[in-house]
Amino acid sequence: MIHYDIPKPDISPDFTLNDIHKIREWNYERLKDATVNEQIDFYNSSIQKFKQEINIRSTDPQSADEYENKGGEMSTTEHSKANPGPLGLLGFGMTTVLLNLHNAGIIELSIVIVAMGLALGGTTQIIAGILEFCGGNTFGGTAFTAYGFFWISLCLIWINPFEVIGPASEVSMAVYLFLWCIFTFFMFIGTLKHNTISKVVFLSLTILFFLLALGDFTGNHTVTIAAGYVGIICGLSAMYSSFGQVINGEFKKTILPL
Repeated sequence: MIHYDIPKPDISPDFTLNDIHKIREWNYERLKDATVNEQIDFYNSSIQKFKQEINIRSTDPQSADEYENKGGEMSTTEHSKANPGPLGLLGFGMTTVLLNLHNAGIIELSIVIVAMGLALGGTTQIIAGILEFCGGNTFGGTAFTAYGFFWISLCLIWINPFEVIGPASEVSMAVYLFLWCIFTFFMFIGTLKHNTISKVVFLSLTILFFLLALGDFTGNHTVTIAAGYVGIICGLSAMYSSFGQVINGEFKKTILPL
């Protein structure tokens, strides 16, 4: 996330070495929580604006004054790239909350959870993941695509449309969930370079998969119920991250801290 609300430093008319340090520090504070893809887009946009200003000043001084009065913005057709992250987080978060309301014993497993898993948890996350890959974000693309297919595979396990294949046993489900726990743990390590809410999401998700695997392996339903409450926290955290990115992006400043 880019912090657009940090004020620009005062620059002296002579533009000294100290001014260069001020600008570097200003850009660091604005970009310290941004992803690599966001930083690239930011610098590309800044270069385009700089080129535009140079062109205006060299061809039309009156337009240059207008450019400055508008804070360095002209009425152009330039568009920034959309961020698919909030969509993927919403798909992940809402389905995770819904499923873990069932794991916690609050609601029953029904077509509601299966339909949400196939549509929002599966399809939506895969779409977001592909868009993240197209934007150069390996972490986001890997996470959303993998968890999207996780939801589709989980729904297939529940439905079991293959008559010649037996249903999943508790031990096989434990192994299945533990493999996802390992994957999620290493993704959590990747979030150590990200913002706080991303760490919360992936750490709680790692714990969730571990507890679900442990509950199936031991047959202890109490562990599964505990996992359900961890999953609710995980899903709500992902939803908060989604809302925060949308709202902060629209207002160009930090409304919901991430």
